[in-house]
Amino acid sequence: MGNKIFTAHENPAIAEPSERVELVREGFSYLAMLFPALWFLVHRLWIETLAYLLLAGGVLELARYFQFPVLTVALLGLFLQVMAGSFAFDLRRAALARRGYALRGVVVAETALNAQRRYFDHIA
Repeated sequence: MGNKIFTAHENPAIAEPSERVELVREGFSYLAMLFPALWFLVHRLWIETLAYLLLAGGVLELARYFQFPVLTVALLGLFLQVMAGSFAFDLRRAALARRGYALRGVVVAETALNAQRRYFDHIA
């Protein structure tokens, strides 16, 4: 298993140090690709969930209105899911920034737990 890259985001308004830091992994999210709306909801990405559902519903309605072939509709759905997996962690970072979290650094580690340890060792 190789090293992963994490970005560390901190919200100084939260008193407890372990709760004010969020680590977000770089890369592709297979879970976000397979279950986009659920993944967004689990990570409290309310706006992104609504946007995804509206976009998916809009694509389905357009496909129905223009009577696209089933294969075309399936490919459009797959495209939306791949985009959700590709941008999931970036959307999470943007949501953290909206909530007042600031980017504090980049951590390279094999697991999220190791990344958290490395981050706290560095700032201590």
